[in-house]
Amino acid sequence: TGQALNGITTFSVAAPQSAGNYTLTATDGSDTSASVNITIAPALVSSVAFVQQPTNVVAGKDIAPAIVVRATDQYGNIISGDTVTLAVESYPSGTLYGSFMATTDASGNSTFDSISLPTAGSYMLVAADGAISSGNSSTFTVSAGAASALVFAQQPSNAPAGAAVGPAVIVDVLDQFGNLVATDN
Repeated sequence: TGQALNGITTFSVAAPQSAGNYTLTATDGSDTSASVNITIAPALVSSVAFVQQPTNVVAGKDIAPAIVVRATDQYGNIISGDTVTLAVESYPSGTLYGSFMATTDASGNSTFDSISLPTAGSYMLVAADGAISSGNSSTFTVSAGAASALVFAQQPSNAPAGAAVGPAVIVDVLDQFGNLVATDN
């Protein structure tokens, strides 16, 4: 219902909450008129969420399946062509990581298919789109890779003939990134 003045009726119409193409129809009794097609774009990003969580992986290998984050507006409309940043939220002591960026596709998804971490340990990620954050991902583990080096953790010391060398000699088995390979003898 609108307000008529001098044969002109004015309507205050709120845009639909669902993005898409629309046509408005005006009806007066048996008379009907359709507007031109209008496009309702999504509102600003209000949520980013993990669609595919990170999974356990071996150091230096890409996380598979790829991590996927979806951006939506407050009405659940997908946001395409927007930049989502993925960062390491919690990680093993002494390691530092940057962030990774991907653009949302037509489904609102940012796909991170080349994410690998070299340091063994437990991790969590966080996704963000500007000031909007996803909260933390599920926790995942990066395990050591295949053995590639032997390192003396405790060097042998001088000892008299026939006596035990003390302290005991310790040799660490490491992968190519310096992670301790605990499953190797």
